[in-house]
Amino acid sequence: MFYRKSTADLRRGDVVVFRPQGWDPAGVRANRMLRVVAVGGDAIAFAPGSAAPTLNGQPLAEPYLNGADPAPDKIRFSVAVPEGKVFLMGDNRGNSADSRYHQDVADGTVPVADVLGVVVDGSRPVFTVVPLVVMSGLLALPVAAGLGIAALVARRRAARRPAQAWPVFGAVGPVEGPQG
Repeated sequence: MFYRKSTADLRRGDVVVFRPQGWDPAGVRANRMLRVVAVGGDAIAFAPGSAAPTLNGQPLAEPYLNGADPAPDKIRFSVAVPEGKVFLMGDNRGNSADSRYHQDVADGTVPVADVLGVVVDGSRPVFTVVPLVVMSGLLALPVAAGLGIAALVARRRAARRPAQAWPVFGAVGPVEGPQG
C-alpha cells in the first residue's frame, strides 16, 4: 500500500491511514485505514430506518460502496464535525469498527493530526513497475559484490601458485626441424 504523507488537501472520499487515540481498548495505538466521509464543518447523521447516512442534510452519495448496504448495522449517530477533524467509515460497513463505534471519543471524530497520509491508487503501472525495479536493483547489488569478491580471490590464488610447464601431448620422440 502506498500513501502520501501530506494531509493538506484531505477531502471526503479519501482513504486514509491513521493512528487514532482512544480507539484501542488495550491502549496500543495501531495504524488503521478507513474512508473520510465528513470533514470539519460537515454534519453527518444516520437514523435507523433511513436508506443511507446524510451529509449536511442530503443523502450521502457513496459510489465506492459498489451496491453494498451503506448502513447495515443501523447505528444511530449525529455528529457536527469540528474543524481539524474527520469522521471515518469503512467501505465494508458490516465489519468496520469505524467512527460510528467510537462516539464516546470526540463523537467518533479523528484529528487530522492523527492522519498519517492519504492512500494513493496502487493500480497505476508506476506503482507496480517502480518497486519491482528497485527490488531487482537491490538484489543485484549483493550478487555483483559476491562475484567481485570471488574474482579477487581467484586472482590472488592464481598469483601465489608457481608457474608450471604445460605438457605437450601427441609428440613421439624428438621433433626434427627443417633440413637446410
